[in-house]
Amino acid sequence: MCEVVKALIFLARQNIAIRGSTVTNPEAVIAREPNSNLSQLLKLMGSSTTDLEKWLQSKVTYTSPDNINELLNIMGQMISRKLTSQIREDGLTRTSVAHEEFLGLYHVDKTGAVTLFITIKDVTLRLGLPLDLCRGQCYDSASVMSGVKNGAAAKVLEVNPKALYVHCYAHSLNLAVQDTTKDCSVMRDSLDLCNELIKLITSSPKREAWLETIKKCSGEGDSAGKVKRFSSTRWTVKASAMKRIIDNYGSIQTLLDEIYDDSSDRDTSAKVLGLSTKMEQYDFLFGLILTL
Repeated sequence: MCEVVKALIFLARQNIAIRGSTVTNPEAVIAREPNSNLSQLLKLMGSSTTDLEKWLQSKVTYTSPDNINELLNIMGQMISRKLTSQIREDGLTRTSVAHEEFLGLYHVDKTGAVTLFITIKDVTLRLGLPLDLCRGQCYDSASVMSGVKNGAAAKVLEVNPKALYVHCYAHSLNLAVQDTTKDCSVMRDSLDLCNELIKLITSSPKREAWLETIKKCSGEGDSAGKVKRFSSTRWTVKASAMKRIIDNYGSIQTLLDEIYDDSSDRDTSAKVLGLSTKMEQYDFLFGLILTL
């Protein structure tokens, strides 16, 4: 049993699926699934442990889907207790330490402020983190969360006035910069074109691989990095995505030329030709650099 737990800890820690991609019977004992990751890992561990090898050859128990899920839940609860214990210890000292820890995803039947507040209150109570020790809340600008009178933040403030609400800094920065760029046509157009370029490349694994081949042939290799997707809420992610466009500028222009020559679709050809033409203009590159 201990070996099964060790194997589960390893798979969960490395974010590896317990079963794998080939499952013949979802209700079967997982350790008896010949191609499951758990089964193969146990066999590997059993090659150096006689007792485990004999156990695997016998009628394997404790590895049904229900048992595995229960073990994983217990592990998750142990991790949560350890994290919350550390938060409580730091919170009770004079020099408090800021924590950013992921403690779970929670399902809600409704998305109203009252429902979300009740969920927050219930979760913090279960984790042993009383709301009266909370000193801050951070959400985006959605009214259901940040509403001054009826938002979830307001409901928490009614219970604990010291839990001050702060608009997410990353989201605030993104909103501020977006409003700023709207007043500058060069920056606005460059951002829009950059987004279209990224969608064109990242929407096709073939084009991504094509771009990597072009970079290798040109001697750039991995030094410029891969093209990254835009983020709708984080400006810092947008900035890094735009920098990747600048770093791969020449290779992307070559890629557009090859896509245009290879494509038989008129809409794609027209879109690629338009992007290629814009990339040859000074305003586009200047706008990207100015935005950064």
